[in-house]
Amino acid sequence: MKFEELDKKCQDNLIGKIESAIYTYLELSHMEDDLELPSQAEYVEFFNLYDEDYEVDENGVAKSVVPNELHSNYDVEIKNCKVILKVCKKNV
Repeated sequence: MKFEELDKKCQDNLIGKIESAIYTYLELSHMEDDLELPSQAEYVEFFNLYDEDYEVDENGVAKSVVPNELHSNYDVEIKNCKVILKVCKKNV
């Protein structure tokens, strides 16, 4: 299933993990943390490109169905005080 088909709890869990990584990136880069984070629509677009498709396990946790060795990477960019998430597709 696609990211937008997941229930709100699963979406919030995935967004929370990415936002934690964003704040770690900002801290390590000695950047301000009062930047504008991605919108819900931008997160949907990002996760559909990044993880492509999901399944929910028996514990209610959404996981990508893409094998780790084929999984895309992502990069965090800052443009005009806005956090931009970019998916870097792997060349297989």
